[in-house]
Amino acid sequence: LGVPDGSNYLFKLEVTEAAAPAPATEATAHILDATLDLPAMAQGEKADGDSETFKDYFTVMYSAKNKIDGSNKAFDDGYTATQRLNFGGKTQPDKGMINTVRFETKAAADLRFWWVSGGDGRQFALYSDAGEVIAKTEVESVKNSLYISDLSVDAAGVYYLGVPDGSNYLFKLEVTEA
Repeated sequence: LGVPDGSNYLFKLEVTEAAAPAPATEATAHILDATLDLPAMAQGEKADGDSETFKDYFTVMYSAKNKIDGSNKAFDDGYTATQRLNFGGKTQPDKGMINTVRFETKAAADLRFWWVSGGDGRQFALYSDAGEVIAKTEVESVKNSLYISDLSVDAAGVYYLGVPDGSNYLFKLEVTEA
């Protein structure tokens, strides 16, 4: 600030700084792929209530009926799999959320999962940490048909992806946090 052509008087100068734009936050994707991430496992190798964490994000809440076995599938979006998580039974909140995959988000998140119906009319559900169904797929599922479904959560928290109606087969789960 200066006066190039002579003398002037300055009585007051106010400077207001504009807030810097907030840095763009990148979405963080967490992926559990049964083919790439889960070791094969026969039914009965785990007991009701056993659990195992994968990729420091997903925890499989086992029952004695779970197995991780071979199943070759090609989904409409080009994803191919050779192995699945077979839940073997429905989710049981009263038994420690067995037959689910647990995860904890730090923010709102979108879920996409690739699955096959274990029987006509079966769905997947998203459960709260309290064991309540907070979202559910709504497809007219047919036994052994392939589906790609999307659900979302609007806040940080602990969630479980499970099977309210009976066993289904999970091939891949992707959780993308905003």
